[in-house]
Amino acid sequence: MKKYLLLAPLFFGLSATAKASSFFDRIRTIGEKAYGQSIPPSPLEVIEAIVVILLGFVGTIFVVLIIYSGVKWMSSLGNEKKITEAKDTVRSATIGLIIVVLSYAISATVMTWLEGAV
Repeated sequence: MKKYLLLAPLFFGLSATAKASSFFDRIRTIGEKAYGQSIPPSPLEVIEAIVVILLGFVGTIFVVLIIYSGVKWMSSLGNEKKITEAKDTVRSATIGLIIVVLSYAISATVMTWLEGAV
């Protein structure tokens, strides 16, 4: 069981790594545009790539917090104080994730409007 708990954050961290590799691909593309062609890179593309990476890290942190809370809850042995702390951590992590997802939705909408206005 401990092996799986140690491998879970690594597995979920791969999503952030995949996002980072796509970020570096986008940076490489922007560099090629800047030096290989006369098209300057769009600041919106850079901001979008950075936001995607940050969301990957936030998702990873959320999963780690949920796993940590679950382990804490299961190992509480009926101690009400530890159970309450674990429930509070799950609730806080979920509220934080909802706030981050909603803020991303708002910022994506604004970015779309800005791209249309430019």
